Amino acid sequence: MIVVAVVAHAFVLRRLRAAERRAPWWLGYARDGATLAAALMFWGAYVAGGLGAPAGMLLGMLTALAMYLAEWVIAGVLEAARPTLWLVGFGVGWAVVVGGAPGLVERGADRLLAVGMAAPR
Repeated sequence: MIVVAVVAHAFVLRRLRAAERRAPWWLGYARDGATLAAALMFWGAYVAGGLGAPAGMLLGMLTALAMYLAEWVIAGVLEAARPTLWLVGFGVGWAVVVGGAPGLVERGADRLLAVGMAAPR
């Protein structure tokens, strides 16, 4: 399921990158909306894969951010040929690493969330 979310996000980012040449006023909002939608897709995929909801949400948001930054580097900075293929490869690799040890990943995410909850306000 995570691979479907990665591919969908990569193709949406590709379409937005193509629209960037015209620089429409709504492009920034569209990128933010696409990243939010991707974070929700990733969250659902991680929870469906067995992670708890809080850890899944944290990892979903981190995955969306990592994909967004990878797209910026691959397509914008490096101007690589076939950036969508590179981005899908990055996203699938990320998902394999995160999904390869769900217990370890969830414990790490839970510790990170606990640190955030214990921070003074």
